[in-house]
Amino acid sequence: MKKIFALLLTVAMMLAVFTACGGDNTNTTNTSDPTNTGSESTSDTEANTEQDTTDTEKVTTEAPETTEPVVEPYVYVYVDENVKLIDDASTNATGGGSGNPIQFVDGNGVGYSSLNDIVYFENVDFSKGASAMTIFFSNGNRNGTHTTLAVYIDDYQNSEPVCTFDIKYTGGWDAGYAKEFTVPCEIPAGTHTVYIQYTNTNSGSFTWASFVEAGAAS
Repeated sequence: MKKIFALLLTVAMMLAVFTACGGDNTNTTNTSDPTNTGSESTSDTEANTEQDTTDTEKVTTEAPETTEPVVEPYVYVYVDENVKLIDDASTNATGGGSGNPIQFVDGNGVGYSSLNDIVYFENVDFSKGASAMTIFFSNGNRNGTHTTLAVYIDDYQNSEPVCTFDIKYTGGWDAGYAKEFTVPCEIPAGTHTVYIQYTNTNSGSFTWASFVEAGAAS
């Protein structure tokens, strides 16, 4: 009987130990699962929030696309066989004109220009005045020297130029190499004579010039 009682006591103690160990494992598992689940959920939320914030910043900081207004000239003058010219004969050989007076040259516009030579246009109607001038000019000076021009209104001998140009090498002399050069140019409203004078010894050619209306955006 003592042996049977001792055996039963041993079995009872083993069952008690086994039950206690099983309970600890169950508690540990149940405690860790909610913690792990909560941590992952918080991390996902923060990531989504950060992404949403970044996207919002991109939307609010990107500038909307804008299109600059195109300002069209409203006055043009053209060089043709009837263009009016003033030649300074003293500069034909030394001022860039190769010994020839300034003249119209088909395919070039103005040709053989030299220092102090003038191209002018009479009775140009500036009904609204002008704020800028563009000249379509070709300069074939390969050595990098620029051609300079001065523009006068009505009187080129006793007045200040309304604008000036400093024109770089464009690739050649004829109109196929011409480029547009634009400068501010204040001209009052009215009908005027426009004088375009060569002011250095470097030659160059042009076929037309245009003017932007005073007050127009540029």
